[in-house]
Amino acid sequence: MQLVLLVFLAALGYAACLAFGTVVAVRPAERGRTLVTEGVRLVLVAAAGLGVGAVTLLPTAAALGESARERVPYDDYASHWSVSETALLARTFWPSATPVGAEQMNDEMAFAGTATGVLALVGAVQRRRGAGLGRGILLAVALVTLGTPASWVAYHLVPGLDRLFPLGRALFLWCFAVALLAGLGLDAVIGRLRVWGAVALRMPSGTLADGRRTRRALRAGGAVVILAVVGGSAVQLVWYGRRVNPRSSPGTRHCSSPTTPVLDALSREATRIAEAGDRQRVVPVSGILPASIPMVFGIESAGGYESMMPRRVEAVWRVVAGSSPRQVLAEPSRGAYRSFYPAGVLRFGLLERLGVTTVLAVNEVPADPGWVANRPAPEATLRERYAGLDGRVDDLATGGPSRAWVVHEVEVVAGPEAALERFAETDFPFRDRMILEGDRPVVPAERGRPGAPATVTVAPLELNSARFTVESDEPGWLLMADTWAPGWSARVNGEPAPVLRADYVLRAVEIPAGASEVVLRYRPPGFVTGLWISTVTVLTVAVALVTSWWRGRRSLA
Repeated sequence: MQLVLLVFLAALGYAACLAFGTVVAVRPAERGRTLVTEGVRLVLVAAAGLGVGAVTLLPTAAALGESARERVPYDDYASHWSVSETALLARTFWPSATPVGAEQMNDEMAFAGTATGVLALVGAVQRRRGAGLGRGILLAVALVTLGTPASWVAYHLVPGLDRLFPLGRALFLWCFAVALLAGLGLDAVIGRLRVWGAVALRMPSGTLADGRRTRRALRAGGAVVILAVVGGSAVQLVWYGRRVNPRSSPGTRHCSSPTTPVLDALSREATRIAEAGDRQRVVPVSGILPASIPMVFGIESAGGYESMMPRRVEAVWRVVAGSSPRQVLAEPSRGAYRSFYPAGVLRFGLLERLGVTTVLAVNEVPADPGWVANRPAPEATLRERYAGLDGRVDDLATGGPSRAWVVHEVEVVAGPEAALERFAETDFPFRDRMILEGDRPVVPAERGRPGAPATVTVAPLELNSARFTVESDEPGWLLMADTWAPGWSARVNGEPAPVLRADYVLRAVEIPAGASEVVLRYRPPGFVTGLWISTVTVLTVAVALVTSWWRGRRSLA
């Protein structure tokens, strides 16, 4: 979102510069009226851009509002300037000779190709429309990323920049400006060839045949220059990309993501759990299958990498990873969330409360004392399903449904901090009770004589929806081990029902006694409003363009 905002601000700044140039070019007596006209046009252009993108901008802004990422203190920026003046200029023409790792990746993004960089030097001295934009972006990016006083100004004035770390990630704007200036430089070179050709044609010694040959040579020469520059830059960028991203195996699904015995064991577990009317969720221990790799195999993993994790979701999983609730709430996240669950500190007792059915670990993990010490029986009894050189799979013996169950009691706490602390307590009876936040008591579900335990069947997962079938002798609440978020709605037996945020981060829906079908659907907050705004904006712009075209035709007639 921050990068998109930077692009929008750059385009808006260029439009403002063009408007200013128009105002300066007119006579002094007309500048006041021209200033108002150009100002209105600039506002309309900005509004049109925001309006067209509202269908994605509003939901994204709502998601950012729930994000756990806090602003990065400026002192952290000032102590981590990794882009240097020499490297910025040198990397534009030739990439780094050293292997690019994760630490240097964001600061090695200035390379745009040797030919592109050379032509950008030509374009930078041109007096053409667009050259000012290129020069301005180069100057702005350099001043901000190199750690000058402009960095402090941009950090405090540009929205979202205080969460963009490191600032080397903004170097894509540098490459854009270099490419823009290179295009202008290439056009200038082709134009110079045409001038030379025109001079040659005017020479008195030339014949008609010579003139035709000269024109053909000029066209061929221009095409050769364009192909050489574009093709050479493409080849060089592909070469560089392959060098910093070496291919270790043939590019096939079987070779790049091979299925191993441990993955087969996970698949068998998923099938067994699905046949029981439940759904598998895996927690990886000690770094196995990191980041988004489980998605390749269709594994629903509690690990991964996420740059916009909701703050409550991140908090509860940081507690699972061994941190205390007070520590998590006192130390907000300032970057992307990278989940890692070491066996020595992982709180196995919380896994069942969050819908985890399966534990995936490296094969060395039984040697870790925490693998046994951190599993207080009977809260987290593991049953080995597979153990081999490529890892091990253990079933989390929960003694009950993993993804949804029925509770009949409610415990109300003062706020989020108290809810997280209570949810993380070892003796919290999560199978019978749920936690709600607020100061208003909740009427407990009416309980009759103890009957058969409630049964919950989980339907196969669908896009932005979930379906549950419940059989309960008593009314209560269906508690789902899935994340609550604004935008979820529910229907119980066809009737609307509120979706409560329970147990700090989970979803709950009240159900009556008997058989119930609970259907939940998700629609991102702001999506409907954004869709209306985008639709109206597109139609308005289309009508304005057609009207302008029609008026132009009538004036010519």
